[in-house]
Amino acid sequence: MEHHNSHLLPGGSEKMYYIAHQQPMLRNEDDNYQEGYFIRPDPASLIYNTTALPADDEGSNYGYGSTTTLSGLQFETYNITVMMNFSCDDYDLLSEDMWSSAYFKIIVYMLYIPIFIFALIGNGTVCYIVYSTPRMRTVTNYFIASLAIGDILMSFFCVPSSFISLFILNYWPFGLALCHFVNYSQAVSVLVSAYTLVAISIDRYIAIMWPLKPRITKRYATFIIAGVWFIALATALPIPIVSGLDIPMSPWHTKCEKYICREMWPSRTQEYYYTLSLFALQFVVPLGVLIFTYARITIRVWAKRPPGEAETNRDQRMARSKRKMVKMMLTVVIVFTCCWLPFNILQLLLNDEEFAHWDPLPYVWFAFHWLAMSHCCYNPIIYCYMNARFRSGFVQLMHRMPGLRRWCCLRSVGDRMNATSGTGPALPLNRMNTSTTYISARRKPRATSLRANPLSCGETSPLR
Repeated sequence: MEHHNSHLLPGGSEKMYYIAHQQPMLRNEDDNYQEGYFIRPDPASLIYNTTALPADDEGSNYGYGSTTTLSGLQFETYNITVMMNFSCDDYDLLSEDMWSSAYFKIIVYMLYIPIFIFALIGNGTVCYIVYSTPRMRTVTNYFIASLAIGDILMSFFCVPSSFISLFILNYWPFGLALCHFVNYSQAVSVLVSAYTLVAISIDRYIAIMWPLKPRITKRYATFIIAGVWFIALATALPIPIVSGLDIPMSPWHTKCEKYICREMWPSRTQEYYYTLSLFALQFVVPLGVLIFTYARITIRVWAKRPPGEAETNRDQRMARSKRKMVKMMLTVVIVFTCCWLPFNILQLLLNDEEFAHWDPLPYVWFAFHWLAMSHCCYNPIIYCYMNARFRSGFVQLMHRMPGLRRWCCLRSVGDRMNATSGTGPALPLNRMNTSTTYISARRKPRATSLRANPLSCGETSPLR
């Protein structure tokens, strides 16, 4: 049985993509040609790379009836010839399409499984550090913990279900309840991230522009976080209402009764305006606020003091601390924008029928989908790299784990031996006090060694 990746359209052979919301490339099937009809839905959102559909006539092995009618879609009918002699069991072995090959599935596993693992571990560690360390319980860190919870929601529910159903199985195996929840949680997670970044920028803006004003208290910050989640849940509420299971216009899905999870809007107009509104609420408005606040903050923090104005060491330390925090949050904002903005712009462009027939579209959609899903594992890396307290919390947590503690101890012992023998980087030399007093002579050596090396192999200092 030979498989082709083309469609027979009126006036010649042309490749075409079916469009259906929230779905990726599907399988190609053209076998044993016979007269039928080609049904093309009006484009809605994402790609079906599939072939023509048969009519419900006597010569068909099966036909589309009312079971594959999609509400709100307009159909055009063409005469075509369709091949359909295949079975559900041997399809994977016979398909030569790139999206169904074993090599592509291996690539998908290698790209998405690390995101799932690193995002859960990293964001879980961020939450643990914030809530278990008293000095880390600041207003900004509460907002950062809210960001981490949103990323955990995305990584635990959306990442595995999306790549398994879209790229591995090509159908939805998780049931109707998870179909509603996964689509809902993805929108909620993005909205929470956007609104929390806005809350952080406003908190930083007030603290830097009006330093004498009362700061936002921790209690007030918890109310803001609850409000952010409530607004995100309310804004994304239409998505689980219109989500459901459906058999797409693909011969393989129809014959094998394989369902997909998608949004089924009553009309394309409603879908378009909601998608446009969601794009504005997720990106346009938050980015406008973030650009304004961080531009003013940058001018104030990096501006030089007027000549003749005194600047103490304390002022310099506070200015450096503010610059570090602003740099870290700016990095978080830039990474969020670079990861999610291309995918959401693509969602809007898919409403254009001419763009939906663009040949490289499946590859662009796959790349942008991976980029958007990968965002949930980047923030912990940024915190660890750009914030000394988070970095210290990560190190102390590693010392509490037996396997990692042994590795860290062996590494630190090796560094000390290399420094002693001169083969490695030398440890910093501390000035030794040669004068001995009565109090220093009575001091216990063990206490001195613990102060000098609080993270020794035998002891683990508590997170404070």
